[in-house]
Amino acid sequence: TFKSGSQLTLYGSKSQVQKAFAQADELARKAEADKPVSDSINVDAEKVKALTAGGPKSVVSGWRNESDVKIRIIEPTGEEEDGKGAQAKVVLTAKSKAEIEPMKKKVEDFVKNTTCEFVEGDMTKLYDRPVFKVGDVVEIQNISNRWQKAKIDSENEDHTFHATFEGEEESFQTTRKQMRRAEVTDNGVARRFRELCDACGALVSRRDNGLQIMGPKNEMAALKANILDLLKKADYEPQRVTVMYEQARVFHKDNLAAIEKASGADVRRTDCTLVLVGDDDQIEKAKAAIEDVIAKEGSVEKIEITEDTVKALKGGGGAKIKEFEAKHEVSLSIPKQAYSIIILGAAAAVAAAKEDLENFCASIEKEQGETVSREIQLESSDIGRVIGTRGSTLRGIREGCNVQITI
Repeated sequence: TFKSGSQLTLYGSKSQVQKAFAQADELARKAEADKPVSDSINVDAEKVKALTAGGPKSVVSGWRNESDVKIRIIEPTGEEEDGKGAQAKVVLTAKSKAEIEPMKKKVEDFVKNTTCEFVEGDMTKLYDRPVFKVGDVVEIQNISNRWQKAKIDSENEDHTFHATFEGEEESFQTTRKQMRRAEVTDNGVARRFRELCDACGALVSRRDNGLQIMGPKNEMAALKANILDLLKKADYEPQRVTVMYEQARVFHKDNLAAIEKASGADVRRTDCTLVLVGDDDQIEKAKAAIEDVIAKEGSVEKIEITEDTVKALKGGGGAKIKEFEAKHEVSLSIPKQAYSIIILGAAAAVAAAKEDLENFCASIEKEQGETVSREIQLESSDIGRVIGTRGSTLRGIREGCNVQITI
């Protein structure tokens, strides 16, 4: 047997040659049956970018994971002759035409339902500012590599800066790499824009005089409206509302989202500061919504109490505290190394809890005023008998006589 290119030459007896040719024909038919089938679809080069954007999380990666069809994308080489934009090719390969057809329909539907639009405007407002200027409040890494607030005092000729840490007087030299913009000092638009781009199913590309957005047609109107709203808010000066340390926790994610929905303003919290971004009407609505949250969940009262009252409240694993919390639907906290109790909750509930606690404190103080203290000397050999096995005797005396015993 000799093979030259696509030609096969057989030598032998007539019967052997005929048998060999029959086997060769059979192998050829099998090879033809197993030969992969391919098809291709022309796709606008810009839409291909939307198809592949996101790497492992891209649309095309999802298709590859859910099908045995091989998908290859051939990038365009230049402009088409008919004047259309550059065209890429999506090549599909599978064992049969039947396997290719569903995937081909997915590609065609993607092309049909994907649109490209342009939003004109100064988009630098939507991106983090690349420069720092004198007077900016920033965060700078200190000698402990922790971020600390500072103010930029001056910029040097070598493009380094002199800044002063908050609460200090002496300035120091720092570089751009050691600084970051303090979140509370900006209007949050850049962060919101990043979140919008990450959450949407569109490809957003920055251009000289605007943004090019490409994605599902049914999402374009909402996406454009959100971008234009962010551009508008980029010109607003952020307003700040400071709340008490105890109140900060009631401004959690759900309450912040509710305030944003009710007011139309952007609202975020940094420690005990709420940062509001919006027009005058939105800011007023946000402030009213904040006051409403405080009235419903964040009213605070503080009561000064005695050491004996602290012990009575904390005794038994804080049973009395839990009882007051359940009765009035409030939150109670006793700061460490302090003789006071803080009540947090709805305004009416806090007022009722305060009255109840004041009565409890008065009863404890009265009880302590009527308390008689007596000291009894014990022989060292008697101490074990008074305590009893695992403290059973001592515990029985305390509970039976309602007294406090200290050995």
